[in-house]
Amino acid sequence: MSEDTKREKLDESRQVPWSLNCCALAFLSEAVKDEEYLRETWSNFSVWNVEMREAISHLFPHWMLPHPHLFQSWLWIQVGDQDEAATIVDLAKRGGVPVRWGKYGYNLPEYIRLAVRPSHLTIHLFEALSPAIQIIQQPKEEEEELGNNGWNEEEEEIC
Repeated sequence: MSEDTKREKLDESRQVPWSLNCCALAFLSEAVKDEEYLRETWSNFSVWNVEMREAISHLFPHWMLPHPHLFQSWLWIQVGDQDEAATIVDLAKRGGVPVRWGKYGYNLPEYIRLAVRPSHLTIHLFEALSPAIQIIQQPKEEEEELGNNGWNEEEEEIC
């Protein structure tokens, strides 16, 4: 099976099987009347998606973004493991930023789903996640202090 086919199957398996209740349908019916907002949002979505992917790749280099689609309004992200995903969801929740954990409803405990938004809004997400960024970058900084990919030559000489 090709990588593209695998990605398509992954996308299809994670589509949200929800329907709209009457309140949501009423809201949506009004929201789509704002054609200027829809036009602006649609024309900028790919840019926001790329900006968000670049920021995530910079701040969390070990996170995997398996979906290459730039038109999607959300990003599924494989963060590493279930514990890290739980930490991210908790930090986001405390910061008032919604993050969907893939554990519930999707059986993907090592994934989170983030909404794609303009950078002036995603800054709040990254501020909420700043404790996780510091924890993740700390081991990297300690490695750099040791040099040689974490190998301490002084320890070798002592042994």
